[in-house]
Amino acid sequence: MKTRKSLPSNSRSNCCLFLAAARSFKALGRQVQKASLLGGTLAVGILLGTMLPGHASLIAYDGFDYTLPSDVNGDNGGTGWAAAWSATGSGSLHTNSSPGLAYNNLTVVGGAAFFRGRTSGVTSQVAFRTFASAVDLTAGDLWIGVLGQYTGVPGSPATYRYFDIGLYSAGTGAGNQVFDIDNGSTGATGFWNIQSVTNVVASTVSGSTKSFLVARVTSGSVYFWINPSPATMASGILTTGDASYVGSVTLVGVTTTADRIRINAGGLTSGSIGQGFADEVRVGTTFSDVAPVTVHTPHITGLVLAGTMLTMTATNGANNGQFVLLESTNVAVPLAQWTPVLTNTFDGGGNLNLSTNILNMGNTKAFYILSQ
Repeated sequence: MKTRKSLPSNSRSNCCLFLAAARSFKALGRQVQKASLLGGTLAVGILLGTMLPGHASLIAYDGFDYTLPSDVNGDNGGTGWAAAWSATGSGSLHTNSSPGLAYNNLTVVGGAAFFRGRTSGVTSQVAFRTFASAVDLTAGDLWIGVLGQYTGVPGSPATYRYFDIGLYSAGTGAGNQVFDIDNGSTGATGFWNIQSVTNVVASTVSGSTKSFLVARVTSGSVYFWINPSPATMASGILTTGDASYVGSVTLVGVTTTADRIRINAGGLTSGSIGQGFADEVRVGTTFSDVAPVTVHTPHITGLVLAGTMLTMTATNGANNGQFVLLESTNVAVPLAQWTPVLTNTFDGGGNLNLSTNILNMGNTKAFYILSQ
């Protein structure tokens, strides 16, 4: 589809603008829609596109999309599970809440689950859910993604009762733990960390921050990331070189399989009670399995040319998401040959108001792709 824009009075009279919506880009053989140029010495084209990663195998998922109010115990939604959630802990709380947690363009549904330990004793709140089939930890990568937020109040002295989300094997005891992601446990700083039975790596991200927590189990180790960027999520590739990487722990003395997820909140100790929200629990074999993104196709709402200045407004981008403006004088060349001319972000509502001095009036035509 092509939309023509009339030139403003302060634009060059011999220049023409056109706006072309792009067809979808594919991982291989990417194509963009080619639009015919209007007459004039300079034509500016804007092509919109989003490249999406492929998915391998989502093993289990629960977005806590349940009727409110309701107890998590017995909830049986989602996919890939053998049974419903089983929550225990006398005097503790395990309930569904609304709204759910969110992070950038991560695909989310429904509400969230809230867990709190006992308020009149140290009894923890514990909730387990078992996979439909046990997962072989020696057969390749296992990825886990979850949204989490710790809302407990430090005690006196400043202690943080634990809130954790963990992977377990063939049972619910301490010896069955493969690893967990928690807020630092009692007496620690309250920062998100990852720990196995034998060692722990702490981050500098407060557990009170709504966070997208990602773990990868492979070759006897667990690697941990917090809040990968929208661009990384869109790529479907997460490595230890990413800025969101925290560190890794070694798995020692655990079995070669895993079969359940645990969410746990500690009871009252030294004035502190463990509590927090968990949402969008995903288990898969690739990063893109546990970090699916909602596709936002930006819509250009305004386009103005004044000398070498290009002013563009757009909506429907990813909230706070990054975009790259690519340029080419030939719309037919492969995308890899387009030149990045600037990188910026949409605002918190997915809108864009950009003015940039990038036009070369010596070119008879130029094309731009707003890629995110």
